[in-house]
Amino acid sequence: MGYFAHHNYYALFKTAIWESETVEEFEKSWHEALEISQPSSKEWFKEMYKLRGTWILAYVKQYFSAGMSSSQRAESMHAFFKRYCSKSNSLMDFVTRFNRALVHLRHEELVADHGDLNEKPNIKLGKTMENQMVGMYTKKYFYKFQKELLESNSYMVNVTSEDENCWIYKIQKFDANSRVRTLVHDKISNLLKCSCRLFDFEGISCKHMLAFFRVKQIMQLPKEYIMR
Repeated sequence: MGYFAHHNYYALFKTAIWESETVEEFEKSWHEALEISQPSSKEWFKEMYKLRGTWILAYVKQYFSAGMSSSQRAESMHAFFKRYCSKSNSLMDFVTRFNRALVHLRHEELVADHGDLNEKPNIKLGKTMENQMVGMYTKKYFYKFQKELLESNSYMVNVTSEDENCWIYKIQKFDANSRVRTLVHDKISNLLKCSCRLFDFEGISCKHMLAFFRVKQIMQLPKEYIMR
C-alpha cells in the first residue's frame, strides 16, 4: 500500500468511527476504507462490521451514556488499572495493587466532589444561561456546557422547510465550508432534535441548540434541555 493510499485508509477509518454522525455517513466511509484496505484486513473488517451496533458512535449516540460508549468506559478503566497492575503480578500482589487502585480512585472522586461543593466554576461569558447552569452542573459538565455556549455564537440558523409537524433548520458556522447540522423543531412537543446528538448522548445542550435559543432570544435554558 502506497503512502497516499495508506494515509487515505486511516483518514477514512477515523472518519467512519469518530466523525460519522449518521448511520449513512458511517456506511459510506466504512466501505470506502474497506475498498482500499489490505487483503489481510478484510476478515477483521467483516467481524468488526458485525459488531458495529455496539461500538460505532453513529449507532449508540441516540442513547444517553454520559458521553461514553461501553467500549470507551472499558478502555478508560483498563488504562486506569494498568497504572497499578500488570500480568507479571502474583495473585496476592495483584489483589494488593488492585485495592490500592480502588482507594486512589475513591480519593479522586472525593476530591472532585469537594471541588463541586466548595469551588465555583469561572464565569466567563456573563450570559443568563451561564449563571443559570453554574449551580446545576458539576464543574466538569459546567465547563463542557460553557464551551458549547461560547461556540454557539459562531453559528447561524436558517429555516429550510416546514410542514404540519415540524420546522427544520440548517445550523452552520459563518464559514461556508463548515459542516451543516440539521435541527428539527417538533411543533406538537415543542422539542428540538439535533443531528449531532450531543444532548441524546451526553445530556448537554449542544452548540447548535444553543445557537437556536440565541436567535429566538430565549435567555434561560428550558428545563427539557438541562442535563438529565
